[in-house]
Amino acid sequence: MKKNTLVITALLLIIISYIFLSIVGRIYTIDYILPKSDLDIAKNTELEFTIDPESTGEVSIVEQYVKGDTLHLTLKGKKAGRIILTYAGPSDLGSVFILFVHKNRIITFDDYFGRCTGSTTVSIIWILYFILLEVALVKKYRDSIKKNIYSYKNILYLGLVLFTGAILLFQILCLPQKGGIVGVVVNIFSNFYLIEFFTFPVTAVLFFMVTASNIKLMKNEGKNWRNMLGAILGIMMIVAPFVQRYVESYFQNSTLIDVHKWTGTGRFIEMFVNNTLGIIISYSEFILVATIALGFKAARHIPAYDKDYIIILGCQIKKDGTLTKLLQGRTDRAIEFGKKQKEVSGKDIIYIPSGGKGDDEIMSEAEAIRNYMLEVGIPDEQILLEDKAINTRENLTNSMKLITERSGSDAKIAFSTTNYHVFRAGLLATNEGIKADGVGSKTKRYFWINAFVREFIATVYSEKRTHAFVFGIMMLLNLMTVIFTYISNVVLS
Repeated sequence: MKKNTLVITALLLIIISYIFLSIVGRIYTIDYILPKSDLDIAKNTELEFTIDPESTGEVSIVEQYVKGDTLHLTLKGKKAGRIILTYAGPSDLGSVFILFVHKNRIITFDDYFGRCTGSTTVSIIWILYFILLEVALVKKYRDSIKKNIYSYKNILYLGLVLFTGAILLFQILCLPQKGGIVGVVVNIFSNFYLIEFFTFPVTAVLFFMVTASNIKLMKNEGKNWRNMLGAILGIMMIVAPFVQRYVESYFQNSTLIDVHKWTGTGRFIEMFVNNTLGIIISYSEFILVATIALGFKAARHIPAYDKDYIIILGCQIKKDGTLTKLLQGRTDRAIEFGKKQKEVSGKDIIYIPSGGKGDDEIMSEAEAIRNYMLEVGIPDEQILLEDKAINTRENLTNSMKLITERSGSDAKIAFSTTNYHVFRAGLLATNEGIKADGVGSKTKRYFWINAFVREFIATVYSEKRTHAFVFGIMMLLNLMTVIFTYISNVVLS
């Protein structure tokens, strides 16, 4: 579904909701639990309700009856304005009800945009819209995956699918609360607290897994900040909800700003800050989950066995010029793919070992890879060397130049790297206009977890503008929600 269609659908739903409320909202029933001493009287005679002289609106009592211990008082809007309805029963336990009659005679309760007859139906209508939005996002994600698995849009779409799905779920769970028109809007952002609450056990488990993995990684691979990234991210994830609770507690106990006054601006500042923290934490969690999910999908993806070339992405070699286990894994995976292709389609593949010579290396990574391939029986005529690249981007672009010079731009290409690195390498290829499918080699679990965290950080950083745009839109909606609530609670009420 196109963006314009979703916008038009939203506008149509607003119009339909308004027309619906204009028809059914002119009647409103107050449900009031009576004191025991008033029950018998209420069953035999009508109780007296008075309208405060300061009221600017007018309603008429259509019906009142008792069912169980609850009095049901049905009112009809007659004149626009604010109404203070008072009940003072025989028990002297009086109650005050605040109502608003709008120009179209819709009656709302408590807030200017509060509960009204039919507001639950409107909530259901908007839940159906979120379902429509969720379906549209799922379709966008599936179409994007089919077009190109190595696209940042896939992370964005999957993250938004999870994000919108969580909002939808908690909108459904909050439906019995009957928060009124303003409540429907407020719940969208306030529900991020519930999202954090329900995801915290998963976050805690992941934190302990990542921390244990990092300890083992540092023990086997050395202590440096790169090997601590997983633990750092894990700590941030588990601390983040407590930061939000601390900020909330600070506001509640602050002497600088009063958040306890219902009509004060302090309450709405607190609402905006808490919503902002909830959005940051929840959005980050869902983008992380989406990145991990797509990383797994890319690592397990098997390209079609019709390739002309396969690029082996180089990395650090040993001091004696032999391959590290990581680089050997990448090379073995490329060889395995080439042999499987020969078996399935009968087509030979050209291997392109790619990687230059580092200052601490005795030869280029590409040359070390070729030496290993010759040792395991790969013919030299099936090896095309690229020995200048110093990073993944150059691995791909330099190799592509060699391929274009030899076979033109229509050659079918694959690349081999470590499983956690397949997705980001594919992203780099896409950004350079190179159409290539990746295959991933296995690595140790303790290394994989931390390395995947690095890939997540790198992926998010590479698309920081897109994230900033999405976050900016959510901040704008958050601000509009707070302003809408302020208008309903304070200005118009």
